[in-house]
Amino acid sequence: MRRLTDRAQAPPTHGGDKERALLSSHSIELKIQSELKSAMYNPEVPGKRFITYEKLCAVWANTSIDSIESFRSFFLEELQLVRRNYMRVLSILIYIGWDLARFRPVFLRCDLDDDKLCFDSDQLHELGELAPNFNDVQYIFKPVQIDSRPEIQSVSTKLRLPFTSMNEMSGTDGPGVVSRRVIAAGQFIESIGGKSTRTNKDPMVVACKQFEADFRWAPRARETRAYSIIRERSRAHEGILTHFATLAHGNDFIIVFPFAQHYSLEVFFKEGDEKRPTNLNQGGSPQVRERYHFTKKFPLLANSSILHLTMLSQACKLVDALLFLQKELQVPGWGDSYCVHENLEPPEILIDGNPSDPMTPAGTWKLTDFGLSMYEKGTDTRNIRHLLLEELSQGVFVLDEVFISNLSHNSGYLSPEQGSRRGIHEWPRSYHRERDDSLDWRKTDSWSVGCLLCELLAFSLSRRRGVDILRRARRDDFGIGFYETYGDSNQPMSQIYRANIRIKQSVLSWLHESAKAKPTYVSVVDQILRPYPEDRPNMRRIRSLLGALESGKVTASKTRRPTDIR
Repeated sequence: MRRLTDRAQAPPTHGGDKERALLSSHSIELKIQSELKSAMYNPEVPGKRFITYEKLCAVWANTSIDSIESFRSFFLEELQLVRRNYMRVLSILIYIGWDLARFRPVFLRCDLDDDKLCFDSDQLHELGELAPNFNDVQYIFKPVQIDSRPEIQSVSTKLRLPFTSMNEMSGTDGPGVVSRRVIAAGQFIESIGGKSTRTNKDPMVVACKQFEADFRWAPRARETRAYSIIRERSRAHEGILTHFATLAHGNDFIIVFPFAQHYSLEVFFKEGDEKRPTNLNQGGSPQVRERYHFTKKFPLLANSSILHLTMLSQACKLVDALLFLQKELQVPGWGDSYCVHENLEPPEILIDGNPSDPMTPAGTWKLTDFGLSMYEKGTDTRNIRHLLLEELSQGVFVLDEVFISNLSHNSGYLSPEQGSRRGIHEWPRSYHRERDDSLDWRKTDSWSVGCLLCELLAFSLSRRRGVDILRRARRDDFGIGFYETYGDSNQPMSQIYRANIRIKQSVLSWLHESAKAKPTYVSVVDQILRPYPEDRPNMRRIRSLLGALESGKVTASKTRRPTDIR
């Protein structure tokens, strides 16, 4: 190696000059130490504190490594190697105040560079009493890079997630908690075809849905791969918002999504207000925060006729997305199968786009894919090789090919064949078929569309007040569903017949009253919202009905009255 003899051509130091050089070197280390602390994200939260490589390089931008006394004897090639491969390690050592005089034998000659972080206790024994300090601090200097590869990214709890900020937790009416977070620059890796392509140059705003997970049952690669295929192919449709990545971090399972700037349809229904989760066991009550001022966010919807047409237009686009899932989404090797959303409800419909654009006065609505499932045509049985993403997070057990899960729909959109009398999600739901054919599980999405159309109508008639009126009409001792079962109240509802299930009388009353204002719309809803699965239209028929309604080609027909039993 060539010594750095011509680096500065400085005269030899003697006496006071050497002392001044040592003092200068010490002050440089103190300066670096201080700037590293200042550059850290979440400095007040010990378990979440971290510094990115980009920030670390900025700290060193105007400081030469050989300005530190311990490195003045290094060869030029050694200095270049340290700058290229050891900046994290060097920064950690300065941060904990270790004597850098032994950097060459302990780290450089042993190849303990940045790529090998984080080190174990055997690798750190040469640090003596400062080894525990290094062990604790090293995780701050190498935060996780979130990777968009298909696999679930398993992350040690010791490692720091790269979120620079986390908004107040915002509740959803389904499982898990959603929050707005920011990924630090350089900490998100975009992968295409399983290969890393680039990292984010700027901070990246995302939405994270977090579950408390149970990983006693670990999802096999086959299940996660199947879900990733569905994710990648769903990206072909503009009405579906697929997730970026999935993380298993200790007991937390996190789904990372693009951030929808106008939040969810549930917030829309509440005119910008959002429920926030609280600990009800400690006597708390649901809190509400204003996400936006509705008339300022959606100024063009002040016109009631525009509001109604927009609701209908967005409903058509959501049905188009569901049709894509059911008709066009296929997984290689699964034979002839179809995809069902199974979780269609307002919190899972996100709103993006520009509400000031006359073409999108309510923004652009997109389905999120928390609940996608595949079923085999012919048998209509759920493919055991594929699990819901939420189920992967919560520990789903497979017993005799029957899925047992603690998923629940709290918006009241759960179909009769999915839910029990008390709204518990038991899978699969047994029911009596009057013909010898299989249950088409796509009809569960048809039911959810019917529920959604009711709430869209309620909003278009009286906005938030209208939705609240409908939800009060649906509420009873068993929840806020649209249907009810009846018969012997002492017996559990283990089977569904036409004769023991019906639309709630209060909902029929609401529809009958709403028909005075929107008779053709209610006529279409009446054809879709049928509690018995075989009586419901498929998604293609629903799209045809909505298209005819949108073009004014639907004639109002007599709708069911509150006395009707179906």
